[in-house]
Formats: sequence, C-alpha cells, structure tokens
Amino acid sequence: MRRLSNRLTSAMRRLRAKPTPLSGQTLALRVEHDLRALTHVESITYSFAHTDVQDAIAAITPGERFSEDVMRARLAGRTAGEDCPEWHDGSGGAPANAVTVSRIRNALHTPEFGAVIDRRGLVMKASVGEALYLSPDLAALPHVTVADGETVMRVPDRLPRLETGAVFMAWGGRFNYGHFLLDCLPSLAVLELTGLLEELRPIAPPLNDWQREGVRLMMGSGPKSR
Repeated sequence: MRRLSNRLTSAMRRLRAKPTPLSGQTLALRVEHDLRALTHVESITYSFAHTDVQDAIAAITPGERFSEDVMRARLAGRTAGEDCPEWHDGSGGAPANAVTVSRIRNALHTPEFGAVIDRRGLVMKASVGEALYLSPDLAALPHVTVADGETVMRVPDRLPRLETGAVFMAWGGRFNYGHFLLDCLPSLAVLELTGLLEELRPIAPPLNDWQREGVRLMMGSGPKSR
C-alpha cells in the first residue's frame, strides 16, 4: 500500500507541475512519425486525457491490408455513385492505415497549417502530412527560417495560450472539400466517439460557411469549434 501511495503522489505531482513555457525559445524543427515520437498506450478511454504519461498515442483501429477479393466486393464496380475507372477496381487490394489519437502537453500549434510541435521541436508528421506538399522544409510555417538545411522556429515572446484543445483540421481541408470530408470530419468524429470532446474543445482556424455547415450536420448540437 505504501508503494502504491508513493506512486500516486508522484503521478499527481507530475500532473500539477507547471510546464516550461515555450515562448521566446528557439527550436530546431524535425518532422517525426507520431508512433516513434510518442509513448504508446493500449487503448483510449476517458482516463487517457488524465494519464500521467506526458505525451502519448493510442490506436482506435489497427492498420490492415484488404485483399483484392475483399476490395472488389466492397467496390462492386462502383465508387461515389459512378462506374469505377479501371485503375480503381480493387486490383491488388488496398492498405488501410491505423486510426490513432495523440495527446501532447505544452505544445505549439499553427492553425493555418495544422502543425503540432512538441517542446523538443519535433513536428508530428500526422499533423503536417498534407502541408509538406506545399512546404517540404516547413519554411511556410510562421516564425520559421531555413538556413544551411536546418529549419528553425523562433517562438515569439508572447503567444495566445489555450489550456486544452482538440486539433482536427488538416491543411488540405481548409480549401479542399474532399480533404475536409475525408480527413477533418472523421478526425472530429473519432474525438467525439472516444469521449475526448467532453473536456477537450475542438479548435480550428476560422471556418467558412460550408465547413461550419459540415461540422453542424455531423455534430448537431454538440461542441462548437473556436
């Protein structure tokens, strides 16, 4: 019992500790796959948001590969109500990536590009996968310069600060309906299904009318993005 009590006390101390502010720091940025940068936990429950693990990632569904016969059966010769083109007929099957949710504390977020950057300067690849097509060296991110092949962010002394937030908007979804429908709204749906939106309010750059309508149709009277 004493050992358990000590562990609980230590966990609470870590939870209450104030993080080192990132304002005013200079960070050398490096894109890193979330699975290699974060601590993996077995499942996502309500307690995931409270765990004493600093940064964590958990799988909702595992990655898998669908065989050709399964894909052909699912497509049934059609996609989106139209006949499938020959290159999209299920030949060779198809891979399906794992669906994951990450939790990062004391991080930076650039809403315009979706980038989530931890206190070490690691940029979560899942958050910038689309933005990398526009800016492979991340030079387009705010407060970033690239010199001699090194990408450096000079964090301003004063930044808006949110205690909590759930990031669901990818860069492509800001202007592309397909990316918004297939990348952003499903991310918001996963956060809702796991119960994380009960305390982590979704945050996003200013949404236009059709994006707000999409969120409203999916969420109903649920949480509103800021």
